[in-house]
Amino acid sequence: MSYCANIRSIKRSLDPQSLFAALADKGEQIVVTSSEFPCLKFGTFKYALRGVEVNKEEDGYGVRVCSMGSMADYQLFPKVVCAVQELTSGDAYDEEDDEKPLKDPMKRFGLKWRREQTEGSWRITCYLARDEEEPIIMNGLFAPFVIGKNILKAYTIDMDNPTDGEDYKRLAHTLFTNQWQLKDMVPTDTNLVLNNPNNREQHLRMSLISCKDEKICDFDYIRYADLFGIVNRDTDDFAMARFKYLGQILPADKFKRIDEWQFVRTAELTLKDFNEIMEKTMFYQEDDFFANSSWKGNCFKGETQKISSSGHQLAIPDEFDESHKENEYLILSADFILVFTIHPCLINDTITDRETSIREFHEQAGEKYGLIEIEEGHTKAGKHYSYNLMKGKEENSVFYQLTLLVQSDNDVMAVACMGVESGVTGQRDAMVFELESRKNNVKVTEDGFIGWNRDPYDETIKTGFLMNLSEQSEYDSMFPSHPLSLLRELARFIIEHN
Repeated sequence: MSYCANIRSIKRSLDPQSLFAALADKGEQIVVTSSEFPCLKFGTFKYALRGVEVNKEEDGYGVRVCSMGSMADYQLFPKVVCAVQELTSGDAYDEEDDEKPLKDPMKRFGLKWRREQTEGSWRITCYLARDEEEPIIMNGLFAPFVIGKNILKAYTIDMDNPTDGEDYKRLAHTLFTNQWQLKDMVPTDTNLVLNNPNNREQHLRMSLISCKDEKICDFDYIRYADLFGIVNRDTDDFAMARFKYLGQILPADKFKRIDEWQFVRTAELTLKDFNEIMEKTMFYQEDDFFANSSWKGNCFKGETQKISSSGHQLAIPDEFDESHKENEYLILSADFILVFTIHPCLINDTITDRETSIREFHEQAGEKYGLIEIEEGHTKAGKHYSYNLMKGKEENSVFYQLTLLVQSDNDVMAVACMGVESGVTGQRDAMVFELESRKNNVKVTEDGFIGWNRDPYDETIKTGFLMNLSEQSEYDSMFPSHPLSLLRELARFIIEHN
């Protein structure tokens, strides 16, 4: 949970150097990584993990401390609020009460608040890593850090009760210690990008190690990027793999894991080591990291194609490609996978009403499924339709499924589309969780989250894989390439074009 205090002042501008000097005069030893607006970023020497930010706002300045900050970050935060307030002659406002000025920021953001923020951040991060099956990637003061199941298990942290005991504090100490060690280390080069040939605006950053004249390039640690790459400039051999495979690719006697996906080199690499890394990377390389298809953007453009079942036709988006399987169509991209399936027609059948469909889902759904929405109505051409949008979980992933029924004469045409995230996942959940937390719609307790999960039609239902607040349709526009957003758009497309 990031936290922000706003200092409202239009009388005086804030000079960054004056702010840094004021903090130094109060005995603060800080290291600055961004010294110009619109965003200043700095942290306490040797103890910062994410640091503190000062942003220029329309009515003054915002001071922010990010989630998963170190205790030193939270201790520095109120001191920065006071310094900005003094330098601008402004009034400070808490994000939880933007009407009443803060009288004493140091008291408001005291020890109790710092502990609540620290422990709350750890609980949220661990719960998300547990539930989303994917690591959480955050930017530190000097380098990114990645929290996931492997590193949490390595520190024996209970992901259901992460702040019980002292284990999370050991990992917290390791994280900010790593930041200051990485500050003076040489990372792998992350300037190379892989462009998507079908979408000029989309690319993947690569963290690269290379070899030339039989000498391996100088680097101290493998910095996180979208892909890991290795190139032999003498032979032009080149390979790429996703970061999640690095633990299987790198030699254990030459690298040490510092978090979920990043590694420090602990010994010199030989040419033999380099060639073995190349060979293993080739093994994990994918044919197309963008999953080459007709997909050109984040939404359906309006062109249609016709599909048939038992003599009945249905218009679907032209972006879908035919699969090698009968009655199956696909969209594959770096961000998502959509699998569209035509089911046999329901002969001499009718569509049940919305309330009955909701009741039947609640009666039949198991622990691994949750209802997102059920709608009923008529298409643009006047055909009766009903659709069911649900979520489910398998061993290592979350999926969404749209099942849509369209009345055609005396029969019902049935189609379904399943969507899953690919690449880095969990960003929608993490970002919306923070937004809803700021609105006080979600509370973090020792027993988990309050207000995050609920059934959209019956709040008394407490079992099953319940919908969460990030899955509300109001957030689709923020995440247009998320599979849930696309399935909702697919439903609208079919209703509009049939």
